[in-house]
Amino acid sequence: MSRRDALWHYLDDEQTRYVLREFDESDEPIVIRHVPLEDFMYSAASLAGATNNVRRGDVSKTPGPISLSYDPDKNTFFVIDGHHRLAEVKLAKKKTIDVKIVRSGYSDYYATP
Repeated sequence: MSRRDALWHYLDDEQTRYVLREFDESDEPIVIRHVPLEDFMYSAASLAGATNNVRRGDVSKTPGPISLSYDPDKNTFFVIDGHHRLAEVKLAKKKTIDVKIVRSGYSDYYATP
């Protein structure tokens, strides 16, 4: 298992089938607690911008787990919402974060980093 597909080991068989059937934001998200930061992908540019904002005091205004999407073409889970929360965790030198998988399937809107 590569690091980019490491979230699979957190899911049971039913959750795995749920993700693979390509659910969307109108379906129930899957919440996973204490996920290592290297177990999913994120945009380096988006994280850099969010990190600069957080250092200037512009912290996240959204509570809770960061949102991930699953790209079946690349077998990758990636951040689609929560870069400021991710930046806050990284700046605090924490190693894990809570996530929620909110959609799966191909989308032109989200670009996998």
